[in-house]
Amino acid sequence: MSDVATPAISDLNELETETRGALSDLVSAIEVEQKKLSGHSDIRQRHAQLLASKSDTTKKLAQLAQDLLAIQAKTKDLAQHRADCRDSHRALFKNKIRTRLLYAKIIDSFLENRETILKDLSFLVHVRFARGTFEARAEELFDNRTVLVREVDGRQGDFESLLRSIEAVVSFEGDVESEGFALLLSALDDQVEATYSKLSTKIKSSFVADSTRFHELLVGDYFSVEPVVEYKGAEVSKLSLGQKATVLVKIHLAQGDRPIIIDSHDDHLDNEFIMDELIDALRSAKRYRQIILASNNGNVVVNSDADQVILSRITDQTISYSSGSLENPEVRQRALKVLEGGEAAFRRRQDKYRLGRIR
Repeated sequence: MSDVATPAISDLNELETETRGALSDLVSAIEVEQKKLSGHSDIRQRHAQLLASKSDTTKKLAQLAQDLLAIQAKTKDLAQHRADCRDSHRALFKNKIRTRLLYAKIIDSFLENRETILKDLSFLVHVRFARGTFEARAEELFDNRTVLVREVDGRQGDFESLLRSIEAVVSFEGDVESEGFALLLSALDDQVEATYSKLSTKIKSSFVADSTRFHELLVGDYFSVEPVVEYKGAEVSKLSLGQKATVLVKIHLAQGDRPIIIDSHDDHLDNEFIMDELIDALRSAKRYRQIILASNNGNVVVNSDADQVILSRITDQTISYSSGSLENPEVRQRALKVLEGGEAAFRRRQDKYRLGRIR
């Protein structure tokens, strides 16, 4: 029989219990650590997601930075473009007014020493603003239900302040380099900006993508330089046909010092005008130019002191001419027959008007 003591059954049971307890604790500890490891895995995954998101955000920030630079560049270009437009707009008005002044100088030169011939005639130069064209283009861009382009029932249009500033500029009479003109241009610039800010959001939807149309409207060229001739205070366009003929004859007589030929000048002129104005104009003009004038009017031939009278006659379809001064009896008698119907006819008219007899 061995000397080694055999463990008691109770001891084995106790050892088994302890072992099972230790294993259970070990399993629990392993599970805890596994849970911790699992949590770390989630964190790593989240960390990876955050890193990816950071990378995307960094790329987006870089793109936004590029977009910002592009916007800043375009904003700068736009500002420069608007400044260029403003300068061009100012230069437009200056050039129109300079052109008007140049016309005025030409007119002054033309009028020099022509006071008698051009009496009752005024020569002016205006810078015209085609307001109707401006308003028509504005009506293409806006709906009259939201923007009032033209005055209606006493209500001023939304462009009225701008249009008043334009009228003030084009009617300026002084030096375009003066402080006064600079102030008018500055006020106009302000009106352009104010109108753009006020109405740019009200453009028709079809034009929203192209807002340059509105800016072009505000700084467009609607102006023309027009010389105007007035006769006794009325513009030529408003005169009768006879009055227009009056203006035309006077201007031609006063223009230049070369010989001039005038044919059928008295078709639309009455004898009152011929005696009151044309005779004096002819007398004045003949001092510095030769005048060749075809006329059937005795008042013109006699009272303008014609130096030479040329009479035509047609016989058997052949035209012949005779000439001389009115002091020549043969020329005078021939002129009397052609212009007055002969001496007998002239005497009858004298009797009719109770005029003294010619001798």
